[in-house]
Amino acid sequence: MILLIDEIDGFLADRAGVMHHWEVTQVNELLTQMEGFGGVLIATTNRLDALDPASLRRFDLKVGFELPGMRELEALGTVLCQRLEIPEPPSGAFASLRGLSAGDFAAVARQVFATTPASMSELLTTLAEEAKLKRGRSKPIGFLA
Repeated sequence: MILLIDEIDGFLADRAGVMHHWEVTQVNELLTQMEGFGGVLIATTNRLDALDPASLRRFDLKVGFELPGMRELEALGTVLCQRLEIPEPPSGAFASLRGLSAGDFAAVARQVFATTPASMSELLTTLAEEAKLKRGRSKPIGFLA
């Protein structure tokens, strides 16, 4: 059996910062259940710093994913342009877009499919707006230890 818990930080918050007794009980119970689980548990988070320290030793493997580099951003942009049937971006078109993930490109794709931008300029503007929503974060994503 494989169990995937997305955004595990919502269930395994650091007990040192909780405000209610039930939150401590919740973390304790999940830690106990994790130890007794006979299958494969996969947990995801992009807030490793919010996890209870005791939870980290319950995970045998920890895998981190870095945000895409310039080459990957260019590839994601090229695929998106092809799907939108607009001209492919010139080299370096995405140089100013830092901190975007593949998920951000997917969000922009969903936004623009409804409005279909007429140009590369409109697409880059939409991507830049998505990047602004990141609140200045450029930390790696994934589950790191």
